[in-house]
Amino acid sequence: HHHLVTLANTKQVHMFGANEEEVEEFKRTSLATGHIAILDQHLEYGGNSNILGTDIIADLVAQGFTGLVCMRSGNTADEDVEMYKAAGAHCVFGKDVPVKQMIAELK
Repeated sequence: HHHLVTLANTKQVHMFGANEEEVEEFKRTSLATGHIAILDQHLEYGGNSNILGTDIIADLVAQGFTGLVCMRSGNTADEDVEMYKAAGAHCVFGKDVPVKQMIAELK
């Protein structure tokens, strides 16, 4: 969070995902005021709860989100990237990509 605020030179960075309830809050906030949405593919909250970033992306796009959608994942094989883009992601960053580089590429 700090790196995004500092390196992107903005105070409008919001982080979600601490629990399942925040997924819906993320979608509402993204649709209302978001310009860039960065998601992880696997959101695991214990037990059988596993929410996929591609499902969230598809939902945002279906609800009219027009901002930039990026997937940040440890899974960036060609077939994974194709799946993310098919869901509506515009760009994909591996978790090995430093935040500074990611922001530079987003600009």
